Amino acid sequence: MRSNKAKAAAKSWRNTHRNRQASEDGEVKVGSASRKQQRIFLLSPANASGIRAQLILREQARFELAVRLRREGSPLGEVFSFISGLYFRGKLAYSRAFVAAPPAVGGAFVITSSRGLVSIASPKYVEPLLGIFGERLVFPLEFVGRGDMSRGGLMLRCVREGTQLTYVPVATAVRRSPRLAKLPNLARLRSDRSPGTEPWKR
Repeated sequence: MRSNKAKAAAKSWRNTHRNRQASEDGEVKVGSASRKQQRIFLLSPANASGIRAQLILREQARFELAVRLRREGSPLGEVFSFISGLYFRGKLAYSRAFVAAPPAVGGAFVITSSRGLVSIASPKYVEPLLGIFGERLVFPLEFVGRGDMSRGGLMLRCVREGTQLTYVPVATAVRRSPRLAKLPNLARLRSDRSPGTEPWKR
């Protein structure tokens, strides 16, 4: 018969393996039960006063999205993706790829443009949202020190790779830092990277 120490070691290994697998599957432990981790995305709006916004709102505009917007309306995500380009397109693609919303709940919500367009480093968004979500409000650590275009490109690469960013609580995170270098060229990245590495996340 195995000793009590051997049995305890075997049980510990099984528990560790089970917890690691649960983490990889997106599960979290709650007491003696486990449940899938839920995740929704709050997307900051595009700048509705820019040139591309004026273009899509012109009565004379004849391209398909502008015509459809005037006649029957268009999804906000589609309109903002046109207005903002890379940044909002990256946010929308990322949220669609990694959403884990509860049943009958939308996975991504766009913050109203009337609140302005500001950075996560600004209290304009953070303070009202913290009052609602508290420590459940998180944001990607890799956003710190990056501009909008760099963030958009980073999220699109994450979607291609099937890899999520690192989420940290907004309440305790450092949200400002010196500007980081630009993302490496995607073609060069593909040729240089070796299996199991992700140089664009360094």
